[in-house]
Amino acid sequence: MEKGQTEGKYFLGAGEAACVAIAHHRKWVMATDDNGAFRVMDFLHGGRTYRYERIRKLLKRAADEGLIMKSEANRIHRVMTIKGFWDKELPFPDSA
Repeated sequence: MEKGQTEGKYFLGAGEAACVAIAHHRKWVMATDDNGAFRVMDFLHGGRTYRYERIRKLLKRAADEGLIMKSEANRIHRVMTIKGFWDKELPFPDSA
């Protein structure tokens, strides 16, 4: 599929649409776990050639770099899951 062609409609919330627009326009790393956002970026870039981060990986990095404790990374993830976040795997399963 070439840029400019359409393969379908993508429905993003305002936050994810902003995330995609900013990451694409400024060539920044996109931080999301939204599959629709990935599909739009794939379309804009002609594949997964852009830099991105997923939420669990960001939580792991924050703990590994000493910004938060592993237990805090797990707590944040649990709260996100309660609020509807789809990823059920904890950043640090052994530190549950």
